[in-house]
Amino acid sequence: MQTSLVSLFDGQSAGFLLAAIVLCYLSAWLLMHFVQQAESAAKGEKPWWLLGTAAISGTGVWTTHFVAMLGYRTDLLLSYDAARTLNSAFVAIVAVGGPLAVSARCARTWTCAAAGALSGFGIGAMHLIGMAALKDCTQAHSLALDIIACLIGAACMSLARIAARSSYKLATTVSLIVAAVCGTHFVSIAGTELIGTASDQIIPIMQLQLGILAATGAATLLFGTLLALVVASRLEGQEAIHARLLATTLQNMSNGILKVSKEEIVEIYNEKLCTMLLLPPRWNGAWHDFIVLLANDRQC
Repeated sequence: MQTSLVSLFDGQSAGFLLAAIVLCYLSAWLLMHFVQQAESAAKGEKPWWLLGTAAISGTGVWTTHFVAMLGYRTDLLLSYDAARTLNSAFVAIVAVGGPLAVSARCARTWTCAAAGALSGFGIGAMHLIGMAALKDCTQAHSLALDIIACLIGAACMSLARIAARSSYKLATTVSLIVAAVCGTHFVSIAGTELIGTASDQIIPIMQLQLGILAATGAATLLFGTLLALVVASRLEGQEAIHARLLATTLQNMSNGILKVSKEEIVEIYNEKLCTMLLLPPRWNGAWHDFIVLLANDRQC
């Protein structure tokens, strides 16, 4: 184990390592904002936020993996199979993003945590498929470290979803997601040995091409998600203004107003109604309680 870790750090570029971790933090931060929007969005808007959650999480994990791989074993001439590389991106969106999107709809904490664990195993699956895309080299993997890597991803993602539902700060949840992604990648890499043709280039051509592809994906990811969050923020601001106007209008009306939903929940009422029916000014009872109050009032 100690030898594996030493070989990992010897074969890893510090610059690419730092870039991958920073990118992972940004992706995790954007992901949690999408999850929060998906959980609170209206029924018609929810599917779009769920799709965005799946796309952001999958793309973020995939980009983090390949940015880290750019700095791994730059002493070898490595190339990547295009079909398997694209397939790993698809797996990331489905296997990582899918369970996270489902978790945004889970009402119970334990089901949310289970969905998070599935997404953690998806991180491991994406990593192994991404490694299988490597060509022009011979690979040897440690089964024990691969299993440990997958368990780390599942545990951290499960804890991240629990933290998001609890009173923990956003930074805690984001850090757990980063630990899941980076922990899975680097623990598995620590048990991987590559044998290939030595390169006299600082960065081989194929790795440079992959770097351009990963950078383009990262830039598109960040720009698109930031744009979506800005638009969502503006829409929320407009909704807040409309809600204040509606509240002011209701309170200034001379008649009592009452709106009850299909689920028999009192959704809208004004202070005039409370005055007419002798209810507390900030009454928040259910429709059943309202009927009981009316019945008692008539008996009096």
